[in-house]
Amino acid sequence: LKQNLLVREGDLNVLLNRDAHDPLGAPERFSKTSFSFKRYSMHFLSDIAVRNDPYLKSINYAVQSAEEELSFSKWNYMPDFEIGVAYRFRDPNPIDDGQDYVSASIGINLPLFVFSKQNEQRKSASQKLMASEANRTMTLRHLSHAIHHLYGKAEKASNQIDLYEKELIPSAEKALASSKSAYKVNKVEFLTVINNQKTLFNHKMKHLEVLAEYETALASLETRLGMPINQIDGYKANI
Repeated sequence: LKQNLLVREGDLNVLLNRDAHDPLGAPERFSKTSFSFKRYSMHFLSDIAVRNDPYLKSINYAVQSAEEELSFSKWNYMPDFEIGVAYRFRDPNPIDDGQDYVSASIGINLPLFVFSKQNEQRKSASQKLMASEANRTMTLRHLSHAIHHLYGKAEKASNQIDLYEKELIPSAEKALASSKSAYKVNKVEFLTVINNQKTLFNHKMKHLEVLAEYETALASLETRLGMPINQIDGYKANI
């Protein structure tokens, strides 16, 4: 156990950008981060994630670009008109008095390859739009699944924390205290005290494990949401 503790301390020092042999000291006691699952639904958090996800924003821009490209490709079927106006200066000569004149011209470029080149451009733009929309749909599904998974994981851990804090640990503490009192008057064996002590220790260890799972799930949710959990109230007010 001591060797495992030293290894864990070294790992934490590396994560903190410190020398692996630096002393860590006693860890601070941390409590459960407050979060109301009744107040903030899974769908509400999914909406925040969709609004803030940077990758999804880039995909939305790609979809808009593809839509504009497809719209522009439709103009390739239309003829191009060219209109020109020119003014020419002329010098007089023996057979011409050299009067200046104005000329105008109009031209039309017809899309003769309307069923080849223009069709290929439109087809390419349409495929690009379909690919962008499919990418957006897939990203939305992955994002929704991630929020669903993390939300469920955090809620489950939260319920387990409440169970340990409100029922299992207090009950084990009472059983241990009772067995100690009974042992002093020779009503129970010492093994009973040991078993109750072990039960309390296991409950406390499991409580810390689910507490770590809960905090990890909330931290992962914050990454997906693009904002700290404690700022959700401000975001809700600004929607």
